[in-house]
Amino acid sequence: MKQLDFTLSLIDKLSRPLKQAQSSVTGFAEKSKAAFMQIGGGVLALAGTGMAIRGALSPAIEMYDALNDAASKGIDDQALKAVQRDALRFSTTYGASAVEFVQSTESINSAIAGLTGNELPKVTKVANTLAFALKSTAAETAEFMGQMFGNFSADAERLGKVQFAEQL
Repeated sequence: MKQLDFTLSLIDKLSRPLKQAQSSVTGFAEKSKAAFMQIGGGVLALAGTGMAIRGALSPAIEMYDALNDAASKGIDDQALKAVQRDALRFSTTYGASAVEFVQSTESINSAIAGLTGNELPKVTKVANTLAFALKSTAAETAEFMGQMFGNFSADAERLGKVQFAEQL
C-alpha cells in the first residue's frame, strides 16, 4: 500500500506541473491567436486604405503621366496647360475622358504639321469635339483632319489652321 501511495503521490507531483505548463502554453496560444487576428485585421484595413487612396489618386496620376508623355514628344508647356484646362472642361461637359483628350494631342500634333503652341490646344479641342459628335476616336479624327489639311493646304493657310479645323 505504501508503494501505491508513493506511486500516486509521484504521479500527482509530476502531472500537476505538466498540467500547469499545458495550461500556460494553451493560454499563450490563445492570446497569440487573438493578437495575430488583430494584426491581420489591421493589415487588411491598411491594405484597403492604401487601395482606396490609390483609387482616389489614379485619375490625377493618369493625367500627370499623359501630360508628361506629351511633353516628352516636344509639345510646349503653355500649350499643355491649355490642353489640360480644355480637357477638364471637355470631360465635364461631355462625360468623356480628360486623359484621352490629353493623349490625343500627340496624334493631332503629328497628323497636322506646323501647328503652333497657340493653335494646338484649339485644334485639339475641335478634333475631340468632332470625334465625340461622330462617335469616333480622336486618333481617327486627327488622321482625317491631317488628310484634309494635306489636301487643302492652301485653304488651311489662307483661313488659318484653327478656323480651317473648325469648318471641317
